[in-house]
Amino acid sequence: MIARLGEFLRLSIDGRDSRMICLEEEIRFVELYFGIERVRFEDRVHLRVNLGPGTESALVPNLILQPLVENALRHGAWEHGGAARVEVASRAVDHSVEIIVRNEQKSAPEAAKLIREGVGLANVRSRLQLLYPERFRFEYGWNSPGVFQVLIALPASQGETTA
Repeated sequence: MIARLGEFLRLSIDGRDSRMICLEEEIRFVELYFGIERVRFEDRVHLRVNLGPGTESALVPNLILQPLVENALRHGAWEHGGAARVEVASRAVDHSVEIIVRNEQKSAPEAAKLIREGVGLANVRSRLQLLYPERFRFEYGWNSPGVFQVLIALPASQGETTA
């Protein structure tokens, strides 16, 4: 856990001047963060990553997914004591890339189904608005019982990371 935490912090510090990184690198952050939480919650948390063809090199805001994954764990395994299954998926659609963070909870009490935009969701929305004024989609909600989903759609841009 200490090694994963050290690597997560190193990557965070190394990338702090980069506004945009490739999706594949962003997934590395998510996997490191998830690895740290897996030590804490053991078999109660599961991560699945499914990147669609050609989306690995799409440029995304640095650390845009971490708060969404943290929310998925917080509102699943942390608060309700159940298992949390988190999936991060991407796909190319027309001239955009869609990223979906889905949280499947085995035990989601009725109170948890109330939707409110807390700090994590509000911060992600604000960052997207600053970087992509009127050129992004940010949607979230329960798409079936026990499954909460966040969708981010960004203009497709490929290439090297930029500062």
